[in-house]
Amino acid sequence: MQQSPPKSAMRKCLSIGAALVLVPLLFLLPAQVKAEEDPLVGIWYGHDRQPDGHLVQRISRRSAGGAFSVEFREYENCVLVWRSIEKGTWQRKGNIEIVAIEKVGVTPRSRVDHYEIVEIGDLNAKSRHVESGTIFSYQRVSADFEFPTCELFS
Repeated sequence: MQQSPPKSAMRKCLSIGAALVLVPLLFLLPAQVKAEEDPLVGIWYGHDRQPDGHLVQRISRRSAGGAFSVEFREYENCVLVWRSIEKGTWQRKGNIEIVAIEKVGVTPRSRVDHYEIVEIGDLNAKSRHVESGTIFSYQRVSADFEFPTCELFS
């Protein structure tokens, strides 16, 4: 008469069998599932009139992780008269972009701005500052993009 193997031996065989089937399947799965990237992620250039009437250039960088920085430049007669860099975080809720400014230059700041996204495409975007109503237009640019000379945008 043949004896059946002990239950612990059967469990061990089942565990090894399951591992032999499941472990190779893990290699078929992607290492990390990426969230859908927001179209605003990237580097954008724009030049518009600010609420105070000055014509200002800007390059903004938004990461998928929620960090942002934006550099502003203003020229008068092709002489740089103002430059500022803001850093903080950003997020989107529907068609509203929420920008939390944490630092202007090296000075800590705490300000939150809201922008309604009016238009967004692969290469162009337009938003409206909710509080002031000012419209800002942007063009997607490459990582090595540099500010154009003032003659080109004045």
